[in-house]
Amino acid sequence: MSIASNIAEEKEKRIRQRLKDDFPHYASKCLFIRTKDGEVEPFVLNDAQRYLHERLEEQRNRTGKIRALVLKGRQQGCSTYTEGRFFWKTTHRRGVKAFILTHLDEATANLFGMAKRFYENCPVLVRPSRSASNAKELIFDTLDSGYKVGTAGSQGTGRGDTIQLFHGCLGLETDVLLANGTVKKLKDIDIGDKVITHKNNIGDVSFISDQEKQSFKLTLKGLRHFPLVSTKDHKFWSRDGWKKVEEISIGDCIGFPIAEISDNGFENSNRYDAGVKCGLSIGKTDADFPNNWKCFGKDFVKGLIHGLADYSGVFYHTYGIEFHLTSNRLSVITSLRNALTSVGYGWSSVYKYPGDFTLKLFGHGAAVLAEDIGEISKDSSSFYKYENETEVKIEDGYAWIPVISIEDNGIVTVRDLEVNHEDHSYCILHGASKNSEVGYWSNAETHVAGALQAVPNSPGTEVILESTSAGRSGLFFEMCNRTLAGEGEYILVFIPWFWQSEYVSQVQNNFVLTSEEELYKSTHNLLDEQIAWRRFKIVELNGAHNFRREYPATVEEAFSSEVLGALWKRELINETRHRGKTLPEFKRIVIGVDPSGGSGAGNDSQGIIAAGLSMDGHVYVLDDATCKLSPEGWGRKVVALYQKHKADRVVAESNYGGDMVKSTIQVVDRNIPVKMCPTGARGKQVRAEPIAALYEQGKVHHVGEFVALEDELVTWTPASKKSPNRLDALVWAITDLMIAPTKPTCWGIF
Repeated sequence: MSIASNIAEEKEKRIRQRLKDDFPHYASKCLFIRTKDGEVEPFVLNDAQRYLHERLEEQRNRTGKIRALVLKGRQQGCSTYTEGRFFWKTTHRRGVKAFILTHLDEATANLFGMAKRFYENCPVLVRPSRSASNAKELIFDTLDSGYKVGTAGSQGTGRGDTIQLFHGCLGLETDVLLANGTVKKLKDIDIGDKVITHKNNIGDVSFISDQEKQSFKLTLKGLRHFPLVSTKDHKFWSRDGWKKVEEISIGDCIGFPIAEISDNGFENSNRYDAGVKCGLSIGKTDADFPNNWKCFGKDFVKGLIHGLADYSGVFYHTYGIEFHLTSNRLSVITSLRNALTSVGYGWSSVYKYPGDFTLKLFGHGAAVLAEDIGEISKDSSSFYKYENETEVKIEDGYAWIPVISIEDNGIVTVRDLEVNHEDHSYCILHGASKNSEVGYWSNAETHVAGALQAVPNSPGTEVILESTSAGRSGLFFEMCNRTLAGEGEYILVFIPWFWQSEYVSQVQNNFVLTSEEELYKSTHNLLDEQIAWRRFKIVELNGAHNFRREYPATVEEAFSSEVLGALWKRELINETRHRGKTLPEFKRIVIGVDPSGGSGAGNDSQGIIAAGLSMDGHVYVLDDATCKLSPEGWGRKVVALYQKHKADRVVAESNYGGDMVKSTIQVVDRNIPVKMCPTGARGKQVRAEPIAALYEQGKVHHVGEFVALEDELVTWTPASKKSPNRLDALVWAITDLMIAPTKPTCWGIF
């Protein structure tokens, strides 16, 4: 090979290696995206995407994997980043399967369209071979990798080996067999319960969800009194593998796994005698089968059966041999059925009567049992094969139970379970039941919660959960809260809206900031053009609170909806809000002040609220000038607001340096009357409750929107540790106007 060829080969290796190791470089050279203007351009990471990349790579380098929650505003490119990252991973590494779960079909179509655009525009040098794919999946055959997108709520979503997450769905009255031999109604199943899988393994129930669905009723041979209610897509173990209910016909069989008896060297007469005593004890008392009965060997199990049958069982000879055993505990019946089958006596039917359950064993198996415990001799005329015994065959480790009827059952409440085991199944009275695949149900959060259980906790795995805020509830909020508290392995990546350079609007000549906008601008170091864009979006989204949820500046803003137990409700504030252009005549106007010691990081803001009492006895909240300034700075704010509204006086809390508060204000204007209000022993809740009651009576009206004030009102509870400065200032002002006794007074200087 020539020197030139060697140089070219080395250069290509370096290029390939950098493309494999450096995602921002790879994205700019190999990925193309459609911009908001409709143009197709190289994918160059923006500020938000670069920050997200840095945080994820830092975690990956530190822990070997990624577990991240991404809280951000609308259209900041986080989904594009994640799509590109996963495409990069699946096209450069073997055996990597990526699955993206969205909440809407439209989002699924858009994201898969993005993935196809990535592939179609990818340079041949780094574009892998692609086998036949479908409308939601790209399969890279030579790498054994794949990229799938699905919608929570769409049939077929999440199937295959990308994320092996399954949810099953059955009627709430379905009897589920637990690993300890007991039986629970599906409606009573709890997370953590241990169940038996279709391969006789033990798995933990890790997720539960209920919903209303169209259902069908199946009746199985020997279980006429236990109709099985299931959705059409639920799967059961059949001779042909897993089958949906809609694929099952009358005469098809559902398989129930036969318990394997472990000998463990226990095969001796002592084991048999111990089993007999155990069986007699179950018959005489309310005891259940021992949890580990399968581990004591066949002699023990046979002894247990014989002792229980001899004490509680009855043999009938009318049509051959029948063995009946009745108990008021279904767990005893199901365990006995499993034990009889495991040691070779055959399959039993189960019947339900008022207050009791009865197991019935027919034909040859019943005759052998009768002969074993001395009920009959083997040459008895009754010892012959029952004619219908073959309807439930014992083959390949399963009892195959025929379906004898299927009928529509209407819409009922059904439950889906996830079992944390690779078998993804659990056993019910009727047989082995498989969980249905991720994304089938309409609740997207349900599937995200389940998907987290399915991703292996191993190096190289990545879970990126991205969302705008849906308020102070739901899975995403709870996970963010746990992360903020330092719990678990997830990191929270927050991306504020103002990092987007395009989120600006032209400032008009008459553009004037409100006091709330001034504080917002200074807090986040924004430009007037960004505030102008924000103002336009607030109108477009029908309110500042909607804007804060869709375009948060902080994590607190993103989750600034109501808190359970708060004294104020946002709906009530909105209902009583004053929206007219003219205000009523006021009897008095006051400025409420909740002071603090200064503008340092450890100090609270200074709450400054203007409110007026109208002639008809209603209060109007006029302004919020809350700030975080030095004493001189907030003193000037108070005086400016006093003068702006031609107020009658200032009302301030005296607990924080009462003399200092008066002097701070009067240094600016010595003629302003200031009333100091000591809090005494009355707590914030006691002071706030009468004011909240006035809101409920429709006697308090906000003139316009006071975003930060209203957030404090609807999120503060008596248990809150954070000081509600605006709320306190509001309470002082309204208390002075409506509740505090007033006497004719000449105010002058205090």
